[in-house]
Amino acid sequence: MIWDLDPAGRVKRGRAALMAAQYREMTEQEYADRLRVLIRIVSAATLGLCSFAVGLLIGAFFLF
Repeated sequence: MIWDLDPAGRVKRGRAALMAAQYREMTEQEYADRLRVLIRIVSAATLGLCSFAVGLLIGAFFLF
């Protein structure tokens, strides 16, 4: 809930209201930097999954 009452009965702001107040536009450079970091994370995860799958295939051929 965004709004709630404290013990004294006063309304205080919740965490969601504070986060909404901190919104600002992202510059093109910040967007490019964040996109580059996201691409690095996704490519590292994909490489790890592919390596795991290849290891399973190689292991299956050696075991059977």
